[in-house]
Order: sequence, then structure tokens, then C-alpha cells
Amino acid sequence: MNHHAVEINVRSTVVVIGGGQAGLSAAYHLKRRGFTSALTHPDADRTFVVLDAEPAPGGAWRHRWQSLRMATVNGIFDLPGLAKPAIDPDEPSRTAVPRYFADFEDHTDLPILRPVTVTAVRRAGTAPDGDLIVESSRGTWLTRAVINATGTWTNPVRPHYPGQHTFTGPQPHTRDYVSADQFAGLRVAVVGGGISALQQLEEISRVATTFWYTRREPVFRDGAFNPEVEGREIIAKVTADVEAGRPTGSVVSYTGLAWTPYALAAKARGALERRPMFTAIEPGGVREADGTFTPIDAILWATGFKAALAHLDPLGLRNSQGGIRMAGTQVAREPRVHLIGFGPSQSTVGANRAGRAAVTTLVRYLNEHGRQTTMDGNNAGHTPYSRDTFLDIFRETKSIAVVGASDDPAKPANAIPAYLQDQGYQILPVNPRGGQILGQPVHASLDEIDAPIDVVDVFRPPAQAESVARAAIAAGAKVLWFQPGTHTEQAVRLATDAGLTVVAGHCMGLTHAKLGLGPGPSAN
Repeated sequence: MNHHAVEINVRSTVVVIGGGQAGLSAAYHLKRRGFTSALTHPDADRTFVVLDAEPAPGGAWRHRWQSLRMATVNGIFDLPGLAKPAIDPDEPSRTAVPRYFADFEDHTDLPILRPVTVTAVRRAGTAPDGDLIVESSRGTWLTRAVINATGTWTNPVRPHYPGQHTFTGPQPHTRDYVSADQFAGLRVAVVGGGISALQQLEEISRVATTFWYTRREPVFRDGAFNPEVEGREIIAKVTADVEAGRPTGSVVSYTGLAWTPYALAAKARGALERRPMFTAIEPGGVREADGTFTPIDAILWATGFKAALAHLDPLGLRNSQGGIRMAGTQVAREPRVHLIGFGPSQSTVGANRAGRAAVTTLVRYLNEHGRQTTMDGNNAGHTPYSRDTFLDIFRETKSIAVVGASDDPAKPANAIPAYLQDQGYQILPVNPRGGQILGQPVHASLDEIDAPIDVVDVFRPPAQAESVARAAIAAGAKVLWFQPGTHTEQAVRLATDAGLTVVAGHCMGLTHAKLGLGPGPSAN
């Protein structure tokens, strides 16, 4: 099996997750503050990389519906250092904005890796100012801080109503909407009271019979919107919520709806006759709040989005209310993580400013907690390991028993052993599920292995650390290597007292790559 496609990235002082407007702004300011590319200069003192899930520039704008024109969008603020060119107001936003973002990336030469899906961010150890682990589809990164700019597009809100699964017509969400043509001639329920709902309602009402449903009576603003007055008031409200740790509401719950040309056009056609939410969905329509039945051919769920933050769940950032308390862009309970394009910085101008603010705060944090992620600094808080210690371990190792090995290539418990196997080491997978992993038979436990074990590499939760340590001692292992976030102090002491060399807080694969070693001993 060829594992050369498995990419093991050593470290990046800062990892920016997301390549939309907020992520690009943060990357621009990191570069201005002297951070260099982790892709081309991984050994520099301060490095950064942008991991973007999209295959090309543009962020969520690449997916906006075809009929959304630049004349209709609320406005795109200039990215730092490169003003927008003149844009045809009739051009679809899904082509105009990505083109501008691509020009910005070419102009700034930022280290962006794509497409990369970040699956989890974890703490590498127990030290509050230690490193973080970023697990992704393109390797595992060790970093000092994360700037998260993942937006909302990948986390649509899809309400559930009784009988919804019985409905015989289509039920797309806003993110699935292309144009009104897909609803031509139908009876369409448009659900939602936000800006996108209003835009799509207006379009669909030109070619179909529409019924507008919202949970609350929509509130339209009277008069013009002044960013320096109403805009600042709205930002202050959202800021107060996130600083208090309260979950933020939808954008329109703060801003209200404006009497835009498309809203006035919808009103003129009678499309803004709002109905309270239906109580149930039946195969051919909906049951109204008053008990009557309305035949419906299609339901458009224009019900908005929430921040796409599931990959941060291992950090436990949310409080009992479900909110994340913030201090500026910094998460109050985890100062190594910044959220931008979140809360008060969801607008394009807010995203730009948040990118600059996050970098300013982050540089101050790094200056105050001066430790860098280095080969010799053990982020788990133990005695530092020298380069020679690591070299000796790899030089003397032939077999590695991987406790908690996985058959899922997307998980570090597969990708890291695959990398080490590719370097010539014998991998002995250990997992109670049995079967085969990386072409090798899986052992249910360490005591089932009848071959010599040089290193036990641990991919199990800290609660199992002591039992793994005892098993490694009994198996006669020379080295017990705890992957970041898997050890306990008691387990380390137990194995050390038994004479094993113990490594905790470093990734075995990343360490091997950092040392620049060639093929392992069995490849010689």
C-alpha cells in the first residue's frame, strides 16, 4: 500500500481556518506582522498557514445562488491593501467576488492550502499556554494559536416539523437555491424572515404562487440605514451578547429588514402577506396555525445559518447557555483561539477589522507567552527532550505497537502510523475490534503480540493511560510514546519508574518529519 499521499505537517505558529474574507484579512495582517509561510519556511520563528475547505478562492460566495447579482448584495468591503475593481452590478456575486478574492491572493502571495477540511482542534496537553492540535484532511498541525474564520455557510439551520418526512415535494434550503426557475408554476411555501428569505421570496413570487411563513412578525426599518449610527448600535448589541456569553441571534434579529427595491417589488405583488408558522406538514401541503389546510408543491427553507464551529467542540468552548463568551475576537476561556466573521464581525467590514484585531491580540499573547513550538520544548510540561534523545529513539526502533490504531485514513490514528510504516517501521496495530489495519493483522491487546516491541505509540484517551502504561511495561517495550493529549502524570511516572523512556506531548510522526529523517531501518 502506498502511503506517500499522507502529508505530515510539522508546525505552524498560527493556523487560520477558513479562506473567506475574514480568513484572508487575518492572513494579510499576519504577513504584515512578520509571520512567514509554514509551507515554505517551516523552521522560521513565527509562521502561519491558511487551511481552506474550498477548492478555489471565494469562500461561501462561490455557492451563492445564480440570480444573486452584485446590485442586490448588501455590499462587499475592500480587502486590506487591494481595492475592489469596478464590478458590473448585473454580474452574479458567485463569480464577481471569487474573482476579486483570487486577485487578492495573487497580490499578497499568502500560504493557503486547499482544499482542506479541518475535522477537529484539540489541546496538545494540559498546560494552558501549550500547543493546539489541528486535525485535517491534509495532515495534523501543531500550533500555538488558531484563528477560526469558517463562517456559516456549511451549517444551515433546518427546522423540523411534524410530518415533514411525508411531504412529497422538494424541500431545499437557501444553500441549495439556484434560481426561481426551479419553482416556476408551483405553489411554494417560503419559510424564514431574513434577508435571503426576502430576496428569494421576491424572485420566486414572479414565477410562482408564494406563501410566506415566519415565526415572528417581520420588522421593517423606517428610514435610511446609517452605518455610523444604526450600524454602531447594532454592533454594540451583538458585542454585548458575545461578551456576556449569550448565544447570538440571527442577523435580521439585530438589524431588522430594510425597504430595499426587491422588498418594495415583493410588496407591490402582494408577496409580503406574512403567515404565522404552520403546525404540521402533510404529503400535499401544510396545516396552518388556524387548523386549515393549504396545498403546497414545494417548501423553501430560507431559515438561515449558524456558525460552523463543530471542529472546535473538543475544546469545550461553549457555556451552559450554548454561547461562547468572547473578549474581542478572543475566546474568553481559551485565549489561544480567536473567532472572526463571528458575532459582531459577520459583515464584510466587520470581518476585515476582526482579522486585524485578532492578529494584534495574538501577537501580544505570543510575546507574553514567549515559548515557541520547537522540537526541544515539550508542550506537555515535562522535562524537554533533546534532539539526540529523539534521534536515538528512531535509530533504535524497528517495531511500533500502535494502541488505538484506526482503519479510517482521515484520523491521526491511521495517518500517523501510515506515515511511519512508509518510513520503514513495522507497525503492530492494537484495537479490540480486530481485523486488518494498514495491511497488518490487528491485535486485541498488547499482551497478544508475540513479537518484540520497541515503541508503544498511544492514541487513546487519558483515562486509559495508566492501563496502557502497565501493559507496555509487561510487554517489555523500550519506549512509551503518548500522542498529544493522551497521557496523565501518573501514567508517565509509572512507566518512567519501570525504566521505560517516556515521551508525552509530541506526535511521533510529526517529530520524525521534523528531524528530517529518511526511511526507517527496515527499508535499509
